Amino acid sequence: MGIFGNKARREAEQAAATAEVERLIALSPTELAGELMPAFGPDGAPGKGRQGVPPLQIVTWLLRSSGRNGADLRALVPAVLAGLETLRSVGLVTQTTSGTNGQRWSPTPLGETALADGTFRALVGAAGRG
Repeated sequence: MGIFGNKARREAEQAAATAEVERLIALSPTELAGELMPAFGPDGAPGKGRQGVPPLQIVTWLLRSSGRNGADLRALVPAVLAGLETLRSVGLVTQTTSGTNGQRWSPTPLGETALADGTFRALVGAAGRG
């Protein structure tokens, strides 16, 4: 494919990534939390075992299907942090912070169970109604 085909493809990827970032930012923290929990599953965001997953890895994971080509990932971080706080408030994830690793998030035993049996959305939804 020629140069123009590559440019059109890049522009389409950038538009898709930007649209996905805008969609995710528009979600409430409770709605976004439901989309974030799978980041801690077997096909989730890469982390360092029990050390957890940094927020930017979760942001990148969220954009895995639309690509992140040209998207402003930093714009999504505050929304992701709010969603993670929602997950933390219902006991599905925990946060650790250290000087060398920064902020990292990990599923709790309840979170692992809820992720495995698919009940995490009900738990998150209950938090949004409470």
